[in-house]
Amino acid sequence: MQINYRIKLKNPIVTNLNVSESFIQTGEFTVEKKSTGILIKGSVTKNNDIVKAYSHSYLGEDYSLTENDSLNLKTTDYLIADIEEIFNALSTTVDSEEFRKIQPYLRKVVKTVGSYKVDVYVEKSTDVFILKVNKEGRVTGFKGFVQPFSNTVKVDASEEILASDTLLYILTSKPLKLHTDDYMFIPLDDLVRCPQGFCTITNQVYHKSSNSFETFEGYSTLASIEETPLTFTTETLVDGVKLSKTSLKAKEKVVIQPSEGYSKLTLNNLEDNITLIYEVTPENKLQPYLAVVGKDLDLEYNSNINERLDSLKQADSEFHKKYLCKEYKTLVSTKHNQYSIFNSDVLELLLNTNEFLGCILKYEQ
Repeated sequence: MQINYRIKLKNPIVTNLNVSESFIQTGEFTVEKKSTGILIKGSVTKNNDIVKAYSHSYLGEDYSLTENDSLNLKTTDYLIADIEEIFNALSTTVDSEEFRKIQPYLRKVVKTVGSYKVDVYVEKSTDVFILKVNKEGRVTGFKGFVQPFSNTVKVDASEEILASDTLLYILTSKPLKLHTDDYMFIPLDDLVRCPQGFCTITNQVYHKSSNSFETFEGYSTLASIEETPLTFTTETLVDGVKLSKTSLKAKEKVVIQPSEGYSKLTLNNLEDNITLIYEVTPENKLQPYLAVVGKDLDLEYNSNINERLDSLKQADSEFHKKYLCKEYKTLVSTKHNQYSIFNSDVLELLLNTNEFLGCILKYEQ
């Protein structure tokens, strides 16, 4: 007689798992135990950047069941090549047998503004091997790597890339997977891998700010990974065009500079600022009218001209047309952030000339 046994393995921690809402960063989170897994949802505001604590990020997230066991939230369609076959294809040509073996695994490296990117996100630089093919079809190695937890290629300073060169990459390990749902879901299939006893499941968030703002001598740059409106407290040069507002497309980068000329009168940015106001005379000349100083500067102030500012505040837009201004500090606002650019010429004019002598008003709210 033959007896067949059906054996079912079950980790008791799955049913006895206690879900807590303990997070290192302060934020509003919900953790819910479902019949099929655990659901985590919430966000953290840090340095004016909104960091979502679920599996949606430009860098990708992972979660870990133990300190040494990291799991990807999702997988993607990918092919992993053998590293030996990759090396065999080096120093050959695109019509060689060695290259044809790795051809099904190849993907193109994309050139963007100021950088190169691959179309997957990887955990380690060694997960990707990059090749360079010149116009003659010669295949060589590439001096560079993909930065960890990103899809951005870091090019070595000694690497020369010609316009006729083509960069290709091959995965040597599984990539991270982006997830666009508003939650992080950990399925039971992964939870059963927990050892018996006490376990801590941590959500490790990798976040990239939606904006990148850098200041250089005489100009600033602003890049956005998402579409965003862009407004200024005074007219500003954006890629050389004088604007008071515009919008950025996703992954667009612009150069921002203070305008060297005069702008329409605005009175919405007087605090902690210097605003030089000029009156347009009937002869179409500019007459210094008022310097509103909201900063602590060693200047000779005239408190008797306060009514000039009051009258401008109460006047309508038609009346404002006869005035122009220059701001020391211009506020640059995006969907989520606000930055400042500075026009040093305004400060120098006020401190080193007598142009506004007798017309300087200390701004106090």
